Amino acid sequence: MIHLKKRKSIKSSNMSDWIKIKVAMPQMPDTLAKQTIRDFGRQHEIYSESAGYYVSTDILRDVLGPLMKIEDFKGLDVLDLGSGTGRWLRIFHELGANSITAVEPSAAIEVSKSNTVGVKNIIFQNVTGENMTGGPYDIVYSYGVIHHIPEPGPVIKRAYDVLKPGGRIVIWLYGRENNGLYLAFVRLLRIITIRLPDRALDALCRILVPLVRAYSQLCKLLPLPLRDYMSQFVDKIDSYTLTHVIYDQLDPHFAKYYRRQEAVDLMENAGFRNLHLFHRQNYSWTVMATKPES
Repeated sequence: MIHLKKRKSIKSSNMSDWIKIKVAMPQMPDTLAKQTIRDFGRQHEIYSESAGYYVSTDILRDVLGPLMKIEDFKGLDVLDLGSGTGRWLRIFHELGANSITAVEPSAAIEVSKSNTVGVKNIIFQNVTGENMTGGPYDIVYSYGVIHHIPEPGPVIKRAYDVLKPGGRIVIWLYGRENNGLYLAFVRLLRIITIRLPDRALDALCRILVPLVRAYSQLCKLLPLPLRDYMSQFVDKIDSYTLTHVIYDQLDPHFAKYYRRQEAVDLMENAGFRNLHLFHRQNYSWTVMATKPES
């Protein structure tokens, strides 16, 4: 059963005022960051389950592409930055990681703990990324988190600090390239959806599931936007997970879509070198970079 909580949001007396607030949000990073953390805490409490392809080693292989073999996680000390429901923790455990540290600033950390009962080598930190501790780690992994942080620089710099010399960071980011039509649609929709109560947004996402499935079928016939994403991801997940994925797109108060050079600059400004990028499914970026040995 899905338990829906009353949603908190930035309020305004009328839509025109709200739009002004929305435009001004990048100038209020601390407030926006806290709101986004609350967004994801609620989201992962609502959609607390993960199963099938969504929590398989196959999805990690797809995320990494040619950058790294999933078998290379065996024996490593791994930090998962933004653990959410804990699905990556389970994957790293299955792959034989030596130790796993889960960093999750929201209430979702309790979901992570619940979903990893019986896994003994996990340490949990209920802190924001710039305050994570421990290490040194072989790998800092972060999937779908950095693009929701208004000022990610300090977080990436902290990841650099907790890595071993020669250690690697792997992050997955929303991409700006090839997403123009999608962004025009979803940004317009978000004007409404970030204000909806959880129950209403969940209902809307359930309505959208068959429409997304229908679009995916059209992509098999026509060269439509997000065609690779539909065949390589959407077609492999169940309806519960797809509802969660749609909710994830419509719920957060902040999401940045990175151009390739912006992703490179983010890593290099923190001191990382030897960057490799993978344009996953032609709509997002997986970035791997290394902390120099000296």
